[in-house]
Amino acid sequence: MKFALILVFLFVASCAPQNRTQPKNLNDIITELSFDSLYPDAKEFKNEEDFKTLENSNFKPLFYDLKIQLIPESLHINANLKIKIEKLQPSETLTLNVGPQIQIKSIKAENTELQILDRNRYELTLKTDTIIKNTFELEIEYSISGRSDALSFIKNTKGDVVQVWSKHEPSYARQWLPSFDWPGFKTPKQFSINVPSGWRVLSNGKLMGIKSNTYTWLDNTPHATYLYSFIAGPMEVYNLDRNSFYSLWLPHGFKTNTEKTMLDMKNAVQTYSKLLGPYPFQKLAMGVAYDFAGAMEHSDAITFSHMYHHPEKGFEITTLNHEIAHQWFGDLVTCKTWNDLWLNEGFATYFETLMEEKDHLNFEYRMEGHRKRYLNFNQSKQSEGGTGPIYNVQTSATQKFNVLSYEKPAVVIHMLREQLGDKLFFGAIKYYLNKYKYQVVTTQDFINAINEYTKQDLTWFFNQWVLTKGHPQINYNWSWENEKLVLSYTQLREDITYKLPLELWIKLKDSEVIEKILIESKQGKIVLDLNQKPKAVVLDPAHKILAEIKTQKDLHEQHEILNSAHWLSQADALKSIAKDLTHQELLSLLKIKNNFIKAEVLSAIAKANLTKEQLSNLVIEYLKSDSPQLRIAAANIASTADLKIVEDVLINTYLNDTSSYAQAFAATSLTKLKSQKVIPVFIEEVYKFPKRDWKVLIPAISALAEMGISTANDRIMEIFKNELTPARFYKLSVAAALAKLKEFRATQLIIAELKKETNPDMSLGYIKALEVMQDAQSKPYLEELLKDKTQTKKLRQAAFETLKKFN
Repeated sequence: MKFALILVFLFVASCAPQNRTQPKNLNDIITELSFDSLYPDAKEFKNEEDFKTLENSNFKPLFYDLKIQLIPESLHINANLKIKIEKLQPSETLTLNVGPQIQIKSIKAENTELQILDRNRYELTLKTDTIIKNTFELEIEYSISGRSDALSFIKNTKGDVVQVWSKHEPSYARQWLPSFDWPGFKTPKQFSINVPSGWRVLSNGKLMGIKSNTYTWLDNTPHATYLYSFIAGPMEVYNLDRNSFYSLWLPHGFKTNTEKTMLDMKNAVQTYSKLLGPYPFQKLAMGVAYDFAGAMEHSDAITFSHMYHHPEKGFEITTLNHEIAHQWFGDLVTCKTWNDLWLNEGFATYFETLMEEKDHLNFEYRMEGHRKRYLNFNQSKQSEGGTGPIYNVQTSATQKFNVLSYEKPAVVIHMLREQLGDKLFFGAIKYYLNKYKYQVVTTQDFINAINEYTKQDLTWFFNQWVLTKGHPQINYNWSWENEKLVLSYTQLREDITYKLPLELWIKLKDSEVIEKILIESKQGKIVLDLNQKPKAVVLDPAHKILAEIKTQKDLHEQHEILNSAHWLSQADALKSIAKDLTHQELLSLLKIKNNFIKAEVLSAIAKANLTKEQLSNLVIEYLKSDSPQLRIAAANIASTADLKIVEDVLINTYLNDTSSYAQAFAATSLTKLKSQKVIPVFIEEVYKFPKRDWKVLIPAISALAEMGISTANDRIMEIFKNELTPARFYKLSVAAALAKLKEFRATQLIIAELKKETNPDMSLGYIKALEVMQDAQSKPYLEELLKDKTQTKKLRQAAFETLKKFN
């Protein structure tokens, strides 16, 4: 999955002290007590649900056979589900994941109605002592009404449902499909879906037939419930060739470059097949879903948001490559528990990036982006003690979908490649995939496979990079002593000593040298014989190690680095000495061919003492660049240097740029400039909803809130209430804007969303909105939340901190 928020119910527990009576009036004491003193033993605990696998289950699902009738006009489905189940050991009860939306009509096994012993929010326990057979069929008749996280009914502007789609990761399937809803269970399935006349259905596997508007898709490859999917609606199907292996399923009237997209799909499959082994499924289809949050790697039937495409360029290529890489990493071989998620997302992120390796400069830029996102994320978590490790059992499934599962593992995987060399690395990865094909794996399984193939013990590597939190922090300096280069270093972390193979770049008078060194102690010195004193020395010049490396260099050495070192070291040097460069020196650096260095130069120029006219000319010039990095940098110059003279070109960038990032940065700059000229543009964009893409709409709503413009409040309220508001992180952005605008009519709406929310990070976002709103209407709910012992400590603490600000 890429760029999408996914949700799962958190099973958490916290307890109030046994020797303390609950306060009768929280307002009386709320300013006197800290949260920890009020609830000293309140704590989150390891979510045992994340560990559900066959090893700790009494039953094993063998096959799902689902028949459903879609009734779009009433947002309703009727369903008949048969689950073939094997009893692994004697048991009098069977527990299934069944969401609250599911209305059970009957549950039978061996033609006998089963008794429901218990039903909580996401689990249903059946009495099964009458079942004698070791293999039996469970039949469930049920219905569902209304939209959920897992099953969305998409309406057009007339209010007609034009599409229905499912989305399950990490554990949404249970919201409409009674199941063993954990990645540790991989099961074949068949979906038979009856739809209105004129509709089509895309799902996993092979289309077995169409009869009386019922599409039957059979997938005999075992896969986890989070990979089950379907899209239904009026669709047009495009095939790349006669055998229909590559296909696009697009909503009726949806325009994009279908041929280019399918050729991109073919190129990715062919590239990955050479590196990883044969493509593991019988087709590769992609379906476009309106208002889908991001893209999802459903086995052989990938789902894409309607926003991830361009009319001429086709589907967004990096996301396309990411989801296709998942067909091997996640679909063929699946993480056994959500704690092993990095084996899905880290590899998909790395191989998505690897598709750009022919353009080595862009590949390095992308890898550096992964590295920076992790380091920035870790820095943002310093108040909480930094981030956890990649393999982290202390967070829930939903909380794992962040840089610790995507970007950090991608960098670690590249370091593993550097450690092994290409031949061993790709051989080991192919061996791992083949050994565990169509199975589930743990992190330890992966480590074992790599050790087996390479005949090396790489435990040290995985211990420090995957099982230990954080990253190395190193200080170094160098000196010239007795005709030798002496490199002195110190590892700053007290809890771990890293083993680090590093490169050392040395600039001599007429040449450059790369030395390979090994640091494996807390501190030490490395001595190298050289025939002359170096002009500059850089440790890890290409940022190949995920570390914070610091040193002190004088202006002369920084100039040497800027003139000839690796471009990432040049960028570091530029940041250090930009303030000391003359205007002409900065402008001359714009002649360099490397666009990524140019972007750094533009950032430096924004703070330089150039005239408004000079800076405005640069903004206008580089907003026309082919490089989105340069357009973003140019947009930033405008706000940094307060250039209202370029409002018109920024507005054009916001409305028309092909890069959503450039659009967002242009909107941000216009907001910082307090541009009055752009206000009617932002208001117009808000009133274009739902025809306008969210990547343009959200910056407009946020900008109006930032500038305190309430003209469009009624429309923003409508957007927040509208069923067409899709992914909930968009809805959260709208809530944040309404809070900043002090739109008190939204308070109860925000509370209603908060009550439905199952994602802890989203819940915290809504509480933050209530904090900004400071509306007394929210106090009773926050007080109730504070006393709710079933909520997480973090959520209750956020309620506590918000309530304090009311007093």
